[in-house]
Amino acid sequence: MNERSALCRWSWPNPVPEWSNSAVKAALNGLLFQLGWLVAVQGSSRYALLATAVLLVLHWCYWSRSRREWGLIMAVAAAGYAIDSVLVWQGVFLVAGNEWVAPLWLLCIWVMFATTLCHAFAFLQRNLGLAMLLGAVFPPFSYWAGEKLAPLEFSDSVIALGVLAVIWAILLPLLALSARHVEEGSKQ
Repeated sequence: MNERSALCRWSWPNPVPEWSNSAVKAALNGLLFQLGWLVAVQGSSRYALLATAVLLVLHWCYWSRSRREWGLIMAVAAAGYAIDSVLVWQGVFLVAGNEWVAPLWLLCIWVMFATTLCHAFAFLQRNLGLAMLLGAVFPPFSYWAGEKLAPLEFSDSVIALGVLAVIWAILLPLLALSARHVEEGSKQ
């Protein structure tokens, strides 16, 4: 086991056991993202920030301390938030009381999603065609589900889902390539 900082040393109860199975570790990473997503879309920005902070501490303690990966997390979060803010600004998403930038809870979702790229979604690094297909289907579905739960509305559902499908069909393979570059650089 790697030496842990004082922040990550819990003697009792140890919240996460040492993992010998990377599939379990990847599944837990994905599950934490899904739980964080649910908190972010149903709660306020305050709850989204809390869920993000908890997820980031767990990520630091149990998944990665790689500077390269943390740089990827920050870059993906910034780029994703910029994309969502442009969609708000262009009227694809309607957010009550805000016409210019995406709400803070969407930034939190981007941060939490970025933690999955080298773990839960690492399999996409080897198959960019699958990343393109999954990107065209699942993220738009996630936004659609979020629209039903969160204070976010599509100006036109068909156009919004189409725009999201195109964006994500391009974006997810690029993110998978970026994650592969981080992984390869971390091994050198």
